[in-house]
Amino acid sequence: MAKNGRGFDERSSDTNSRSGDQPKGWKAELQEIIDANVHKRANNRQASHRTMELNAQVLFAIFGTLHHKLNRPIHPRNLAEAHIKLLAQYWYTENKAPATDAQ
Repeated sequence: MAKNGRGFDERSSDTNSRSGDQPKGWKAELQEIIDANVHKRANNRQASHRTMELNAQVLFAIFGTLHHKLNRPIHPRNLAEAHIKLLAQYWYTENKAPATDAQ
């Protein structure tokens, strides 16, 4: 499996299980990235099932915030520093912790 510079598995967006040449939605793309990487921890040990579930919930909440509350629809592979700054600014102005949206 190919890995990017950060050590995450990069799955080709060309492998589409749908018929035709329709692009995948951001949720399917995010789930693919999560499936490939959620089990990994920084210390190279296996993450617990609860940790994997929580990480996935938080990631979907973050992208949901970008899409629905901030009107910045992006695909997960296109996440950039500007999006992170926008999220941090949103959380600061709303006086929220990043994981609050996941609950």
